[in-house]
Amino acid sequence: MVVVGSGNIGVEVAEALEIQGCDVTLIEMLERVMPRFLAPKPATMLRMLLEEHNIKVLTGEKVLKVEGENWVEGVITDKRSLACDTLIWAVGVKQNIELAQDAGIEIGSWGGIKVNRQMQTSEDDIFACGDCIESFDLISSQPILSLLWPSAKRQAEVAALNAIGRTASYEGSLSLVVEEIYGSTFVSIGCTDENLNQPEFEVLEREQNATYYRLLLADDRIFGLQAVGNCKGTGAITALIRNKTILNDLRRVIDNPCLIARHPWYLDAANIIYTQDYFQGVKK
Repeated sequence: MVVVGSGNIGVEVAEALEIQGCDVTLIEMLERVMPRFLAPKPATMLRMLLEEHNIKVLTGEKVLKVEGENWVEGVITDKRSLACDTLIWAVGVKQNIELAQDAGIEIGSWGGIKVNRQMQTSEDDIFACGDCIESFDLISSQPILSLLWPSAKRQAEVAALNAIGRTASYEGSLSLVVEEIYGSTFVSIGCTDENLNQPEFEVLEREQNATYYRLLLADDRIFGLQAVGNCKGTGAITALIRNKTILNDLRRVIDNPCLIARHPWYLDAANIIYTQDYFQGVKK
C-alpha cells in the first residue's frame, strides 16, 4: 500500500495500515515528514520511528502517475516505479469556494473566502467559517489557512453570534497539532522557522527525561514549540504563547515565592525553558 502525503493524516493512516499487517510506503514531496509542523530534527525522529516499524519512508519524491485502468496497480514517481494495490491520497485539502465566487464574495490571497474578525465576508449579511475561509494567525495577525478543528469550532461560534446580532470577535488561529505515533507523542504549537515573521529569532533545544523540546524565541517571547516524548509542560507553554507572555514576566513570577504559590503551573513552562541552575534558590 502507498500513502501519498506525510501530514498528520498521512502519518496516522500509515501507522494504522501497518498495525493491520500491511506493507506500507509513505511518500512525501518535500524533504521531511510532517513538513508544515516539524523542524528537521523532530521530523527525523518521527521518520526513524516509522521506519523502525517497517514503514518505508520516501521524502523529496513526487508522484507523477497512478498506474492501472480498472484498479490501482502502482504509482510512478520522479525517481521510481512502485507496485501497489491500494493508494491513499493524503496531500491536504483545497478550499471549496465556488459558491462564494458565484455570489461575488471576495476571495483572499491564500485561496480561502476572505473574512474579517467577525467572520463576515465582503457581503455584510453573509458569514463564513471553517476550512473554506482565510483566517488570521493569533501570533502574527497575518492571513492564514487554519485547517484545524479548534479553529473551525471557535470561528463557528463567532459567526453564529454575529449573525444573530451579538458582537463577537475571532482572536486568531493558533496552530496546535498533537500526534501519538506508536506510543510516542509529537507536539507542534505556534510558529515554525518557515512562518515565523521575525527578522531575528533564537532556537532553544533541550533534551531531558527522554523528551526533546525545541522552542522559537524572539522579542523575549515564545513563538513556537515542538516536542517529542512525554511532553509534560507543553500545556503551560501553549498558554504563554496564546497570551503572548513576556519571558521577563515569567522570570518575575518564578523568582517570587508568593506569586509562584498562586501560579504554580508557571514552573512547568519554566522547567522547559531554563536550566536547573536557574532554579537554585528558587522556592517551589
